[in-house]
Amino acid sequence: MFVKSVENVQGDERDIIIFSVAYDKSVVSYGPISSTTNGVNRLNVAITRAKDRIELFKTNKASEYNGW
Repeated sequence: MFVKSVENVQGDERDIIIFSVAYDKSVVSYGPISSTTNGVNRLNVAITRAKDRIELFKTNKASEYNGW
């Protein structure tokens, strides 16, 4: 098992990726993946590293999403 930030997984691939995101209600943000500059690229890198499957863990409930 390896633990890496999104910025450090470029080029890596694994059979299973465990992707954890935290939502900050105070600033309505998912941190680096919410960035208007590189957020989409970071998200793309994070979710395309899995050869077999990706497991997503998040801090909020689906009902808490606003406008998604």
